[in-house]
Amino acid sequence: MPLSALFEIELMKDLFPAALPGTLVSELKNKFYTNFDVLKKTLYEELIRKRYFLNNPETIRQKYVVIGFVMMFIGGFRFDVPRTLLRR
Repeated sequence: MPLSALFEIELMKDLFPAALPGTLVSELKNKFYTNFDVLKKTLYEELIRKRYFLNNPETIRQKYVVIGFVMMFIGGFRFDVPRTLLRR
């Protein structure tokens, strides 16, 4: 089974849970989004296996957010300290 088949199978099961002839988009309301995390995880795992990504993009994104907040905190503190020293 090709690696992309896992994601496609999960996607099709979520999009078309009922028997044919088809599924209306309105029938997916309040159902499809509940499985979105599973689909996203499956897709990222396959992309990592295919070596499109070295690590999970969500993990990398979280690391950059933390680094950004730390840099903003340090930068804000650095520029705020001289102002408070000048007021004395």
